[in-house]
Amino acid sequence: MRFTLLLALLSLNTWAAGDNAPQLSAAIQGGRIIINPPPGHHFNLKAPAETSAYICDDAKTYCVKRTIRLDQEARVESSSATTGAAIGGRMARKFGFIYNDGPKALELARKSGKPLLIDFFAIWCPPCNQLDETVFPSAAYKKLARGFVTLKLDADAEASWALKDRYKVTGYPTVIFARPDGSEIHRIVGYLKPAAFLKAMTAAEKGEKPAAMASAETLPDPEKDSPEKIIASSRALLEKGLPEDSELQPADLWQFIAEAEKKRGDDAAAKAAYGNAAKIYKSDLARLPRGSAFNRGYNLELAYCLAESGDEAGATALYTQLEKRYPLEFTFYYNHARMLQRHGKPAEALPLARKALTHSYGDNRLRVGLLTAQLLVEAHQNNEARNVAERILASAKEPSDAQNRTHRYLKQLRELRDKLAGN
Repeated sequence: MRFTLLLALLSLNTWAAGDNAPQLSAAIQGGRIIINPPPGHHFNLKAPAETSAYICDDAKTYCVKRTIRLDQEARVESSSATTGAAIGGRMARKFGFIYNDGPKALELARKSGKPLLIDFFAIWCPPCNQLDETVFPSAAYKKLARGFVTLKLDADAEASWALKDRYKVTGYPTVIFARPDGSEIHRIVGYLKPAAFLKAMTAAEKGEKPAAMASAETLPDPEKDSPEKIIASSRALLEKGLPEDSELQPADLWQFIAEAEKKRGDDAAAKAAYGNAAKIYKSDLARLPRGSAFNRGYNLELAYCLAESGDEAGATALYTQLEKRYPLEFTFYYNHARMLQRHGKPAEALPLARKALTHSYGDNRLRVGLLTAQLLVEAHQNNEARNVAERILASAKEPSDAQNRTHRYLKQLRELRDKLAGN
């Protein structure tokens, strides 16, 4: 029998603060109860906690009140719902997007006759953040957006599954321009500079594809091309210059070169190429408006390139700065831990992975759980590693769309769990 959970009461035992204790805000989103502390406060995850709710059957024949004690594991899951997921919602509302509600956006487009702009994003995705930081804030975008129904879908959330399946979305960001009936006009995969993005919007508003988009045939393909071809074509494009509407940027080409040099076994050339990419990201950051020191997109790319260029100290300093700026988000702890794991420092990586797991949710929780379990194995804590994998798998949902990335993450976790179980 299926059940519906209705929020009835949140009982808090406060001490010291007495009747002056601040109030919490609560909402139901995507089948979860979301509870947020007020500004300037946080939840004490180590203290005893409980909440009350009514469990009702779907036939509406009865409801039973249940009090739930929140152990550490439950509070980790609760914390994840109120941190990372909330970041995407704040960004969506800031720019006037409908957030994680595909049916609402499709119905509004149908009734209004406006085309759709659907942004499939992830909070950990550098080019997704770059769209938020350079395209959506512009006055020109806001003016054009009045002619669209705009929807942001968090690709790590179950709310994105239906439309990811419909539009066959496999990478982020993917921006879909669609007619009022939902049929696709055009899509952008990756980051586009503001002028090129606005050009695509202008065409989509008329139901057309933008003219003279850069041909994918001229761009290197890291999945198909040989390392030698990638290096040659990337260097040729760097010398010639990329088209304004290219979905690649110069720093991307240097990273392609770096990965190709790695495959050829030339680590010194790879580090030099990553260093060139880092210089470009530093230059990009310097051109952003004042107050952009904590920019997410470019800093994520910069930290990775610094680390791979051999400047681990510079990457560590940047990750630490971003962790302090975004203490309730998994992204920077996770990337920092991954860097330390790659550099053979699992003991230093594990505490960061644990923090990332505390603030993870949805698909990113599967990836962070896998990293945490791997680091526990490296620390010879196999029982705890297996427990982490089993706990996350037990709470995970599986989409019906076979192309959904969730399946890949679940498969990796199951393989690790089974290996640890001796299957």
